[in-house]
Amino acid sequence: MTDPVISEKVIFTGHVSDDDLPKIYALASVFCFVSYAEAFGLPALEAMASGVPVLVSNRTCLPEICGDAALYANPDSPEEIACGIDSLLEDKKLWLNKRELGIRRAQEFTWKSTAENFLESVKRSVRY
Repeated sequence: MTDPVISEKVIFTGHVSDDDLPKIYALASVFCFVSYAEAFGLPALEAMASGVPVLVSNRTCLPEICGDAALYANPDSPEEIACGIDSLLEDKKLWLNKRELGIRRAQEFTWKSTAENFLESVKRSVRY
């Protein structure tokens, strides 16, 4: 059973369709993604591209993907997670800063730039 205080402020959606995802990002104040294992971190990038400040895990690929655009928390520490969420919700200047940094950071990860970087890596490896 969900804590009544949490259920008043947090919506636990379960599965979200691809069609509904942009709408949900548009309605979010903060995106919290403190996972233990990630292959790439696409949900964090999607949230940042949507203008939603993110709080992510300080593990896996997320620090490399999000850079200075995110706040970080230890996924084993509910206190750190809560503090990060509170910081973003209570500090408007921080919220605006992370929003702007997130939008800029997400623009660095386009399909075109990914393909170009991959092609360059292949070319470098063939030279050796």
